[in-house]
Amino acid sequence: MFRRPALTIIEMILVIALLAILLVPSVMGIGAYRQKQALNASAEILTTVLSRAHIYSREAKEQKQWGVRFKDNRSYEMISGAPGAAVPYFEFELTSPSQFTQGPFEIWFLVDTGEVDHPETITLGVPRGDALQVIVNKAGSAEIKNEK
Repeated sequence: MFRRPALTIIEMILVIALLAILLVPSVMGIGAYRQKQALNASAEILTTVLSRAHIYSREAKEQKQWGVRFKDNRSYEMISGAPGAAVPYFEFELTSPSQFTQGPFEIWFLVDTGEVDHPETITLGVPRGDALQVIVNKAGSAEIKNEK
């Protein structure tokens, strides 16, 4: 009787071990990529919210001053009214696992000009160590920079 050659159990284990060795780095890379994308998304949304508050103040929407303030390490809110008498307008949450890496902030944009009293830097980070800074300049515009 003629037998066709087949894979032995040893050959099968070797193939599975080689595949596992080749796949581990790509799976680890996916986790790092996901964290970086979450950080970028959080920074973009925060910049958009800051820009919206800037525009609302510049246009004197509802005849109020507008701003953005820290709520906790993972959330912040758009506020209106005046410093010391702020009324929450809308709450936002950072994309997991992003978080604020420094203490509280409260940024108010001046009515009609949209300027701020002093420039502000907000740092966002992820557990893996990547970080981005959202910088609000004196004119009230916000931009994202890599922290190095």
